[in-house]
Amino acid sequence: MGGAGGGDIDNIDDGINTGSTGMTDSDLKKEKEELYTMKKQKKKKKWRKLNIGFGYLSLRLLFIVAILETFYLVSYLVSKTFMSEVTDLTSELRLLISREPLYMLVLLSQKELFYSNLTAQILNRNVKEVLAQYHKELIDDEQTLLELFSSNFKYHTTSYNTQFKGLMYSSICDNLDKLNEFAKRKAESDGLDPVIITKDQCETFD
Repeated sequence: MGGAGGGDIDNIDDGINTGSTGMTDSDLKKEKEELYTMKKQKKKKKWRKLNIGFGYLSLRLLFIVAILETFYLVSYLVSKTFMSEVTDLTSELRLLISREPLYMLVLLSQKELFYSNLTAQILNRNVKEVLAQYHKELIDDEQTLLELFSSNFKYHTTSYNTQFKGLMYSSICDNLDKLNEFAKRKAESDGLDPVIITKDQCETFD
């Protein structure tokens, strides 16, 4: 053997006592080669163990990373779904809350339309233009509200769904008591006499 291998064999001389063994040069060389081979095998075993240990460590790290990524991915999907549901419910609630003020604006615009003989100005605009805009907003908002109600139906309580469908899809005469109650409160707040509509009157106009 030559090169680095020969140097390693020569370094083994320190571990061999040649003073009184009576070994020949060939025996001595053979023993050196055996010692060198044993050391080389030990190094190979050592590196093999290190490689196996490193492989197990890598697999463990990959497994932990996979678990963490799966956890964050599931959390993201759940959070995204939850936020989407909250957004839809919030949008539905916003439309429900804004309906009464928008109806009041339509009512006030109609009053101005009749009282001023089409000459009134609201926000520096002709009352007819404003009234047309409010009516369009009412129609668009109601359509959006019904779509949101349909998509959020499973998230509502049963009583809410029943009352909503009763108000939105039934005849106005079926909710006459609630309408008269609202009209009475409104009239009292304005200092006016309430106008109560009977069911016969409602069915006549319906």
